[in-house]
Formats: sequence, structure tokens, C-alpha cells
Amino acid sequence: MRILVINTVPFMKNGISQMIVNYGTEINSKTANWDVLANETISADYKEALTDAGAKVILTPSRKKKPVQYLRALASVIRSNKYDGIYIHCNSSMVALDLRFIRLFFRGTIFIHVHGVTTNYPQVERILRVLMPKARTVNLAASLEAGRWLFHGEKFTVVPNAIDYERYTFDQTKRTEIRTKLNIEEHQILLLQVGVFNEQKNQMYSLNLLQKMQNRRRFRLLFVGDGKNKEEVVEKAHQWQLDEFVMFLPPSEDMQALYSAADVLLFPSIFEPFGMVAIEAQANGLPVFESEHVPDVTEVVDGLSSKIQLSQFSEWLKAIKRSEVRDGKIIDKELIAHDFGTSNFEIQSAAKKLAEFMENEVNKY
Repeated sequence: MRILVINTVPFMKNGISQMIVNYGTEINSKTANWDVLANETISADYKEALTDAGAKVILTPSRKKKPVQYLRALASVIRSNKYDGIYIHCNSSMVALDLRFIRLFFRGTIFIHVHGVTTNYPQVERILRVLMPKARTVNLAASLEAGRWLFHGEKFTVVPNAIDYERYTFDQTKRTEIRTKLNIEEHQILLLQVGVFNEQKNQMYSLNLLQKMQNRRRFRLLFVGDGKNKEEVVEKAHQWQLDEFVMFLPPSEDMQALYSAADVLLFPSIFEPFGMVAIEAQANGLPVFESEHVPDVTEVVDGLSSKIQLSQFSEWLKAIKRSEVRDGKIIDKELIAHDFGTSNFEIQSAAKKLAEFMENEVNKY
């Protein structure tokens, strides 16, 4: 079965792209033939992982900056290949425009996989939902919240953002290397936040937590990611005289090392369709402090996730104050293996289920 997978967001370090890579490498190496379309760019490690698994990576002009050229390239790709289905990942009903265009020359099954739960343009969103094609489309979602938001009462299937959890296993050697490189002392607790710098991920909240900590020298805060709000957070850290306590790193290809180096993951999102970093952190045995907006389904490993409402600022401070420096010897790797093995987030079984589901849907017609 040959599938064209379309990523409508930049194929960089983000949840949608990581999900495509996780499933694409597993499925393409075993059961199906995936071509993966990236608009404008793709991270080198993502491209390498997909191509090593046998997937074909196709680069097109930017969907956002050069929409006409993008659509021409998309049409050429679809017309030049005999695809059994098209699998398009999106975060809003803007995808309706892509789907209407694709339907001009493709009559096969289209899988629509939504990852978002909000929009800055609600009126446009409502109008575009009416344009969503219905014939031979299959609705998929990253979570119940995302599916209910976009599909509004229509049937959809949740596809878990599964991972190869063993890739994130705690590594004492990497922990020592990263903490030495960052000048983190043995007694200091490293707070970690991972994600794009924007309003959703709420990095300013974490910075404010550190600013309010009375025993601040006991902690260090590491932000990993890039984005439009990064300079604002950097400037605020300087304004609050937190430069010696806060560090910034770009997106990393070795998240296992950074999770291993940390003692707590902060996840204070204002809204969140899923929350893959919470899953990855738990695979490492890293405690997660998350807002009420992170779906409960991300609580995979027993005892590692703590949900705290954003309005309860003092409770965040108390939780951080109670946190401890991690000792690799007490990380329960058997519990992690058991809880991932019995969940929906183990990639081998999840990818097999998705491949079988897609083949059944394609063969209905």
C-alpha cells in the first residue's frame, strides 16, 4: 500500500513532525510504502531517519509563503504517482482548502489527522469547516480534544502519538556530560521546558516561577526550542536579573541526553492538543509538572505526572520546592517498560494498528 503523507506545518522540531517521523520510520520499514511531503524545509535528522527506513522525502515550496507554487508541486506529485491514499496532517480547518484542491484530481481515500485545538481566527475556522469534503475521507485526531474541536460531532479515530520509548531511557553518562557542559552542580535541580516559544507553550510562566523562588540558587532553568517569542523571554530574564539561572538551547537531536540531565519537566501550556514531550520525559523517568490543559491521556507512567492548575501559582512553587535531584539508580525502568507496554504509546504496536486500519479503510472502496 502506497501512501502520500503531507505535513502542512514546517517539518522542523514540533509535535506533528515528530509524530510523522515516529510512525513513518516504523511503518515504512515493515508494512507500507510512505512518501513524505515536506513544505519548504525538513530537519536533517528527520530526513535521515525517514530515508533510512525507506521512505521517500519530497520537498516542495512553502505552503504559506508560496501557495501557488506549493499547489502546483503537490498536484505534480500526486499525478505522477499511483497512491492508494493520502494522509494529511493539520492543526486547523485551513486544511479544507488543500483537500478541495486535491479532490480535483485524486479520488482515493484521504486521511485527515488533526493536531490542534484552537485558532486565532474563529470566524474563518467556522466557514472553512463547511468546505471540508466528506466523500472517502477518514477523520483522525491526536486526542479526543482535537477531534471534537475540528470534526464537531462527526466520527473520528484517535491515533496516539506513540514513541519508541527505549530511545529516551535514562542515561547517567549523558546526564553527567550535559550537566558538566552547562555548569550544573550536583546539588542543583535542573528544571527543563521544551517547545516552540509562543503563547501556547507559556515559557513566561516558567520564568516567572523561577523569579518568585526564594531559594533560587538551588535551581537552574533550561529552555529548549526556538520561536517568535524567544527574544522576549531572553529579554525578560535579563530584566529580572536571572541570567545566571536561565539557559537557552536550540532544538536538539539528542533529547535523551537533555531529559537525562534534567530533574523536572515543566509543561505549563495554555492549551495543548496532546503533549508529546510529556510522553518522552516519562520514558526517561523524568517527573512532569503540567497544566490542566494537557490531556490526561499523556499520563502514562504511574506517579510521574502532576497536574497543577495555572491559576494555582503557589502550588507550582511548592511542587518545584519539593522536587529533588534525580538519582539514576532509583529510576524504575521495569515500571516504565510495563506502563508503556500496556499503553497505546508503544510505537511498534501502535504503528501496526495504524497500518492495518489505513489498509482496511482504503480497501473499503
